[in-house]
Amino acid sequence: MPPTLPPPPTAAPPPAGGRLAAAFGPAGSDRRRVVVNSLWTTGVFVANAVVMFFLSPYVLRTLGKGAYGVWEIVMSLTGYLGFADLGVRPAVVYFVARHDAKGERDEVNRYVNAALVTFGACGALVLAAAFVVAPLVPRWFDVSAARAGETSFAVLLTSASMALTLPLNAFSAVVVGKQRYGLLCGTDLLVLAGKAAGTMYVLSAGHGLLGLAWVTVGADVLEMAVKAAWAFRIEPGLRIAPSLATRDRCRALMRYGGAALLVSLAQLLIWRTDALVIGATLGAEAVAVFAVGSKLPTYARSLTTAASRVLTPAATRLEALGDRAGLLRMLGRGSRSMLLVGGAILAYLLGVGEPFLVRWQSAEFRGEAVAVLVCLTVGAVGPIAAYPFEAVLYGAGRVRLLGILSLVEAVANLVASLLLARPLGVLGVALGTTVPSLVVRLLILPACAARSFGGGYLALALRAWTTPLLATAAVALALRALVDPAAPLGWPALLGLAAGTQVAFLGLHALLARLSPPSLRLETLPVPAEPAR
Repeated sequence: MPPTLPPPPTAAPPPAGGRLAAAFGPAGSDRRRVVVNSLWTTGVFVANAVVMFFLSPYVLRTLGKGAYGVWEIVMSLTGYLGFADLGVRPAVVYFVARHDAKGERDEVNRYVNAALVTFGACGALVLAAAFVVAPLVPRWFDVSAARAGETSFAVLLTSASMALTLPLNAFSAVVVGKQRYGLLCGTDLLVLAGKAAGTMYVLSAGHGLLGLAWVTVGADVLEMAVKAAWAFRIEPGLRIAPSLATRDRCRALMRYGGAALLVSLAQLLIWRTDALVIGATLGAEAVAVFAVGSKLPTYARSLTTAASRVLTPAATRLEALGDRAGLLRMLGRGSRSMLLVGGAILAYLLGVGEPFLVRWQSAEFRGEAVAVLVCLTVGAVGPIAAYPFEAVLYGAGRVRLLGILSLVEAVANLVASLLLARPLGVLGVALGTTVPSLVVRLLILPACAARSFGGGYLALALRAWTTPLLATAAVALALRALVDPAAPLGWPALLGLAAGTQVAFLGLHALLARLSPPSLRLETLPVPAEPAR
């Protein structure tokens, strides 16, 4: 009888999910969830950008430069009133995500109701402040007598909207904390469509600033009401019970929120002060010039904000599980990914920004507005690279550190903008924003964040930033050499250059990543061996 031969070896089965799982993690994993959620939030941002791209020139032409500048001032002021939430919203997201990760449903309910009570008080503060501030706004910003009444009423309306929707943030935070961004973003898209249609209608009907204010109120209230309804759907045990708002939960929210409040204040000073500084020193028409020049860099920056936001509840989950190494990896992957998302946009704006702006708006904005665009595009590198650090620090509960650094940047921004506004005009205000942003967000914040999780700044920065920044700079220089800034380019040429920029950026980055030594590859990032205790 011949000997029995062993069966031939079989090939190892491929990993579940194939290449998709290799790139983004297996289905149901935290990494896959972050990627999917980022795609959702990025899609909403792109939709917003497209709508604003087409609406902005129409709003400017319909209102005129003076009224458009007044509207920018109104939105900046109501943004400051949002400071009244006392930092509670990110605190709710943190505690909901933390206790949801541990399966502690009762604690989720207690923190939500504590937030509901706190937000109700905050809404009352917003209304009280609005009644005091609204009559003074026309005098502060030299608004003409013909527009004084509607300006004050617009401030009251948008503030009332904020007061009504603040309490609903307690429930929308549940949806964020449970990382159900598909529900959030689907709601945002529907509200965006309605808001765009409403804006077109009220402006075409001649309702002006007040029409815009009413549309804002309706859209905000509808959005937050729908998100609150989703919270009750996905968390069946959730209920409105103010008796659950115990003092210790309120104190915990306020402790976290106090540090988050510093960050909120700093963000308001950094991104909302420019219009106020310009309005107070140079006039409302100069606000319109700055707003036009800053819109495109703001879109690039906001795109990465939207994509990075999903890291916060994901980081809270890792922090709750004690995974410090995972948090450090999230910093590196997140920062590199955001530069990959924003790099081609920044290169395009630096190389083709002037003809694009002229075609989008008009040749009237060729001078100062273009200078603002270029300056703020350079300044956007810092926020784009650093937003993942902010999101992870928020999620891991290191908010006090983030608050201090953000406040340092904000004070430097405000002082520099005030000093440079009169001698340099709107460009001086842009420089006052750009320089502190680059210093804090490319040097100080990443170093502190890396150290918080046991990593090193240099190792993280070299691996996360080298190849995307080199690719961005090279493509921008090539565009500057190829495109005449004064050339009257049409939309086909501009869109073709945009597509070419994206292809060139991704191709060059892939080549640089392939040729880079191991010391510059993110996969070799040193991580701590032991989780934090």
